[in-house]
Amino acid sequence: MNSRTDYLQRCGLLNRVLITARHLFSLPAILAWSIFFVVAGSYSASRAQTGAMYMKYLRIDASNFPEIISDVTLWDGTNAPVTGLTENNFAVYEDNAFQAPIVVEYFGDDSIGVSVVLVIDHSGSMREELGDAKAAAVTFASLLHDYDSGALVIFDNQVTVVQPFTSNRQVLIDAINSVRLGNGTAVYDGVLEAIDLLKTRSGKKAVVVLSDGRDNSSDATLDFTLNLVESVGIPVYTIGLGLKAGKGDWQLQAIATRSGGEFYETPSSKELEAIYRHIALLLTDQFYRIHYNTLNCQRDGTRREVRIEAQSQGFAASDTSSYIAPNYNVDFTLSATPLIAPGQTFNLRLNVPPSSMALQDFANLSFTIKYDPQYLEIDKPVEQNIVPNNAFGTTADYSINYSIDEVAGTIAIDLARSPGAAAINIHGAVMKLIFVAEVSTPDSTRLEFELQNLDLQDRSGCSQIVRSKNLVAYSSGMIVWPGDTNHNGRVELSDALVLGVYWNISGPRRKISENILEWKPQLAQKFSIRAATHADCDGNGRVSERDVIPIGVNWAKTPSDYKGGYSPKAAAAPPEGALSVRIAPDKVPGQYRLSLWVDRSNSAPLAGITLRMQAGGDKLTVLSARPGALWPEQPLFFVHNDAQEQSLALGLMLPAGSAMPESGGELVQILLQAKQPPTASDVAFEDIALVGASGATFETAVAAQDVAIAANAAPDGFKLFAAYPNPFNPRTTVQFYLPETAHAEAVIFDIAGREVRRYSMQSLQSGFHSLQWDGRDTFGRSVGSGFYFIRLAATTADGRRFSAKQKLSLVK
Repeated sequence: MNSRTDYLQRCGLLNRVLITARHLFSLPAILAWSIFFVVAGSYSASRAQTGAMYMKYLRIDASNFPEIISDVTLWDGTNAPVTGLTENNFAVYEDNAFQAPIVVEYFGDDSIGVSVVLVIDHSGSMREELGDAKAAAVTFASLLHDYDSGALVIFDNQVTVVQPFTSNRQVLIDAINSVRLGNGTAVYDGVLEAIDLLKTRSGKKAVVVLSDGRDNSSDATLDFTLNLVESVGIPVYTIGLGLKAGKGDWQLQAIATRSGGEFYETPSSKELEAIYRHIALLLTDQFYRIHYNTLNCQRDGTRREVRIEAQSQGFAASDTSSYIAPNYNVDFTLSATPLIAPGQTFNLRLNVPPSSMALQDFANLSFTIKYDPQYLEIDKPVEQNIVPNNAFGTTADYSINYSIDEVAGTIAIDLARSPGAAAINIHGAVMKLIFVAEVSTPDSTRLEFELQNLDLQDRSGCSQIVRSKNLVAYSSGMIVWPGDTNHNGRVELSDALVLGVYWNISGPRRKISENILEWKPQLAQKFSIRAATHADCDGNGRVSERDVIPIGVNWAKTPSDYKGGYSPKAAAAPPEGALSVRIAPDKVPGQYRLSLWVDRSNSAPLAGITLRMQAGGDKLTVLSARPGALWPEQPLFFVHNDAQEQSLALGLMLPAGSAMPESGGELVQILLQAKQPPTASDVAFEDIALVGASGATFETAVAAQDVAIAANAAPDGFKLFAAYPNPFNPRTTVQFYLPETAHAEAVIFDIAGREVRRYSMQSLQSGFHSLQWDGRDTFGRSVGSGFYFIRLAATTADGRRFSAKQKLSLVK
């Protein structure tokens, strides 16, 4: 028989005497005598003793973390409560770390009361002991104060709440006396039922369980029961009656230990009354309440062991308990929406993901975001582009301070909650910062955002455990300047040549804006061939003849000309006109000149024309095309002649600032080759548009009946036609018309007036003639890129002289 059993046997007789003499003694005296024998038995291994002072840890409460509240009771060698102690008599250690300051309160009359649930086994195996068990429980009930409350739960293979909480001792005693024998043993379910009854009760709480066997009927498992009693912090005092090894002793002990209660073991029901009296002492006697704020204020979900030591009159005592800190680990991530695009704004969001605990009530959140300052910056004005979640309330509920280092690419933000602000619970976006990407940002640029110096503080000023995840994003799209097809920073002659290089390549259309030709950085999604993205000047998703229009509209512009609000001014009325076609034999047999003419119905300036022409069948071949005589200055000219498809695409634009015709005339001249004179059914025009100075187009058409064959459509006199192609590389053709036989001379000179090449042509017959310059000088050397001029002079037999000049552009 162990020492605890010896103790119970020794104090059993005295307990019966005390019951008999109860009318001679007050309740405090009875409790004092019981304490004497409890202490004399020395049966609680968890109670630390030194000299003649004893301590029992009654309760630990971490519900108002980081404040920790502990209740302990102290008595001396005469079994009298130890009173009059202050903070100077106590020391608190948490995980062996000294905690200070502490506040000590003394409760001398237990006026706060206790709520206790008696849980009694009434299974069939309790047949011989049930009478003594009920008598002992009645004694326990009689020891409760008027301000205490008791409830009764019994269990066999089922759990029954016989009596809900009552402060009437007699009602509770009558309920105990009404218990009858049953079957089975559902200890765990009985404990859980008691815990459930206590959940809504305030103040001190406890469960007292009596059982004589191992659980064999509960729905709940032991592990579930242990985790529950540990989490709720309600002490469970378990009594094992007549247990044999392995028949429930260690399970009852585990429940008591994990809950902060005590386990008692007795071989017979005769010792039950003394045990119940001792539990009553622990629950209702005078006690000290000790408050402190833990120095380990992180809400990390760890178990913390608390040891309280007391010293008085040269004696010392201590006891330990433990609590689990709240688990408050918040994850923070970054996200960027929409896709980061050059010249566009996007939202960088600080998030608490659904997988994390929510961002709850806090005092301060501070962090630093590092970004790439080469391509990114906070949009201006900054104060309007740092936006907290609406859940934070109004500006009276929080304050934001920030500091930006645009060179280093960092923004440090401090978000502080006002003391009286309402509690929050946030999953999702905590805050958004509106950034803008530089227009120079290349497509698919890696952009990293780092979350640094993240600190989350609770109301007590304690930093909490936080985790962060950085963001890597890639820019999407690229900036095009409408007209700068080679992306060299200037709109010039070479941009027209690029259209031929990437002719008919297609890709994503640009987003339609108010003016797609406006000289400003415009966002485009890249084509399969990146450089072709720039060649799609008008953003329609295909490199075509119409891309010459933005080149003319934005002629000679550079990015420095962009003022942010400039937009080309549209003409008062778009250019209109009726188109007609004239076909005449050329000087070479089998060749014909097709001229497209416009008759103007208004005087709106005309800047250009774009068209496509199909030559049907095998009777007709398109040889070349050149600008017509209408244009007062040399236009930008792009032509794509697809012999296999028998199609011609043509774009013609006067550069911005040029003199523009306001009347009708010949727009384009196309050289054809045919076995027979062409007829109306041999050609078809489509996608014809007259272009105004701002790039606005007037879609029009040529009706089939407008096509006519002219027997003689030669010019009235000497004429120098526009060179084609122009710009050119490596050669261009210059055509001219002589009304009669003459000697002709062509001189090419550079922009400084120096002669480069001379051609002499003797006794040319009247009609059309041409010469070709291959970009070489008189000595056969290739000349450099740039502007050149050709001057053509003709002298007739009777001495009359004609001359004309035009500009050529060689691009290499």
